Amino acid sequence: AYEANLMPLKVLNADGAGTVADIAEAIKFAADNGADIINMSLGGGGASQLMQDAINYAYKKGVTIIAAAGNEDTNGVSYPARYNHVIGVSAFGADGERASYSNYGAGVDISAPGGSESGTILQETINEDGEGVFLGLQGTSMASPHVAGVAALVKALGIKEPDEILQVLQQSARVIPDDGLNYYGAGQL
Repeated sequence: AYEANLMPLKVLNADGAGTVADIAEAIKFAADNGADIINMSLGGGGASQLMQDAINYAYKKGVTIIAAAGNEDTNGVSYPARYNHVIGVSAFGADGERASYSNYGAGVDISAPGGSESGTILQETINEDGEGVFLGLQGTSMASPHVAGVAALVKALGIKEPDEILQVLQQSARVIPDDGLNYYGAGQL
């Protein structure tokens, strides 16, 4: 998203563990400090009123919130993608088919490239030694940033409200016919 600014907020430790309180605090911090789009490439745990309250707070400030559906190949997305006012993103591979790891069903709003055995998502990241490297990765954590980037482009066109941004994403998705288990939500980004 050409002129977008990034606000990286670390809420998990090096092992990928963290607390709902830290994530909720980061959501509120982002909303209070000008974030238009929040991407959460994370998931796990159950429902939390603290997290739903933080999401509602950001949503009421006009923030579009996007989260990874989860990588357990289960019917129903994980939290935080499952909360109200969060766009849940499942993954498909380079072949256009649902990635075998991707959660599906209730809570999937749209799907995006997440990588699979047929090809990974090349991304620049920082390794354990603090060096910038390119890695090929796969997961719904790779899919949800694709949706966040497009949401930022939509926002840049003047479409401001989260529900309107979701509507544009869904209406512009490539519809997948006969998706009875809701692998793709409205379709492929």
